[in-house]
Amino acid sequence: PLKILGGDLIDFILLNSIIGGLCFLAMFLALHFIVKNDLLRILGSVAMTLPILSMRSGNYWQLWPHRILFMSLMLCFMAFCVRFQKLNRITCILGYLLAMAATLWNTESGLFCAVAWAGFWILRHLCQGKKKLSEVLLCIIGHLFGIVLSFLSAWGIVECYNLFSGGTVQGIHEFLFPLLQSSYMDDLLRVDLPDFPSAYIPILALLLLAVAKGIAQMWIFHKLISCYVFATGVLALGQMTYFINRAAYHNLEICHLPCILLLCILAEKGIKFVQEFHFSDIRTCQSSQICQGAFTLTALIVLFTLCSGNLIQYGTNTSLRQQLHNKTDLRDFAAHIAANIPENTYAFGIGVPEIYAILRW
Repeated sequence: PLKILGGDLIDFILLNSIIGGLCFLAMFLALHFIVKNDLLRILGSVAMTLPILSMRSGNYWQLWPHRILFMSLMLCFMAFCVRFQKLNRITCILGYLLAMAATLWNTESGLFCAVAWAGFWILRHLCQGKKKLSEVLLCIIGHLFGIVLSFLSAWGIVECYNLFSGGTVQGIHEFLFPLLQSSYMDDLLRVDLPDFPSAYIPILALLLLAVAKGIAQMWIFHKLISCYVFATGVLALGQMTYFINRAAYHNLEICHLPCILLLCILAEKGIKFVQEFHFSDIRTCQSSQICQGAFTLTALIVLFTLCSGNLIQYGTNTSLRQQLHNKTDLRDFAAHIAANIPENTYAFGIGVPEIYAILRW
């Protein structure tokens, strides 16, 4: 992409920073559209920024922001449709167009977006009341067709670009590479899932809870919020496969944003109970209220902890990043390379892409 656009490493970082900001903006809007409680909105917004602002001095470009972008846009668009009741044929098609663009951007994320969008509409169809089996099957088949069409459209656009650029048709197998390669990166960069209690376990439980909540309430009329929770859980579970394939701890942040969103959504139902609860009333409370209140209280503790950690660590992390702002040494070293090595000499290793990007080789 840098060669096509004519940019260098600095342009690449600037572009990714803008995309990262767009990811946050989309998730903030999704949170605002779905959650009405101001406290949860504030806590959720601050907690969402924790991995990027406070956990690292730099970005892991293979994950942030390009694997997050269209997940955030899809969740925002879905939240917009739910909040303003814009659920019609046009918005349905727009959702699949967004999934098509997501597939062009990143094949895996695009497929997850398409599946989540289809799941949202199928569950919404079931939530509208008892339907004939033929109607349900027709709905499912229609949205499965939407998933396939969005994928094939993305593949077709890539093949057209190849042809217009003087290349040849590569085929779907090449388009899906390395997804179809069973031996891709075998025994390289291998990090197995922990076989002891780890951070991914409560996250996985939260996502499965979201999916179960949507399925359990499919017969309750007009429960669009449950459909949204279900689709968010499906999309985040799809994204989580990236962590499962290589269970390095920082890869878990691929589903951090939807997890915070789900925490806020699921906690909102019990926020009033927590605010008004008195121990003297515990005997009159229903077990469902107590469970919901306990979940809300746990979610609030998690959100407060994340926000506190973010605010405390952000200052330290900012001072570390100051060391990365000086571009003089980098440009001087690139000039030294240009003066001593022939242009476009083949090279590999750590730092080569960055140096060659500055030299535009």
